[in-house]
Amino acid sequence: MRRLIQQIDKNTSIFFDRGKFDDWCVYIRDTNGEKPPLDTEYFSFFVELASIYSSKRVYEEFVSIYSQVTENIEKNVLDFIISLAKKYPAPKDREVAINFIVIYAGMVAERNKKFTKLKERIKRLGMHQVLLEQMPVHEAANWSKGKNWKELDAVCKSKGF
Repeated sequence: MRRLIQQIDKNTSIFFDRGKFDDWCVYIRDTNGEKPPLDTEYFSFFVELASIYSSKRVYEEFVSIYSQVTENIEKNVLDFIISLAKKYPAPKDREVAINFIVIYAGMVAERNKKFTKLKERIKRLGMHQVLLEQMPVHEAANWSKGKNWKELDAVCKSKGF
């Protein structure tokens, strides 16, 4: 069941649809087709952005979105992301909007997954690792796999979230 999150322009939309496990998979549809963006893709984007505008700035902007996550996609949060993205020059502003909306939607999805204990904190951990700890993107994207939630919870708490 496809559910639109944000129409970026006439050729680009971000939506939820059925994934491997549930109906909370985030997809991007554009002129190249549609696919779920990978953690490595948006982590790489944010690392590149941080190399130009600073890790501190990008991480703080991420946290300003993270702090607004609920079980639903909220229009006011999407509007906030769009206005935040407009602080970047074109055409970078479009990419910033897309990537922040994707990670925001991913956090909403994590909030809604059955039996989850960490919720959106798992995305924050990844962003913390790539932006503040300079962990390689591929390593951060896979770091939590296979670890139990109590171990990950302790790591998140040690970092203040």
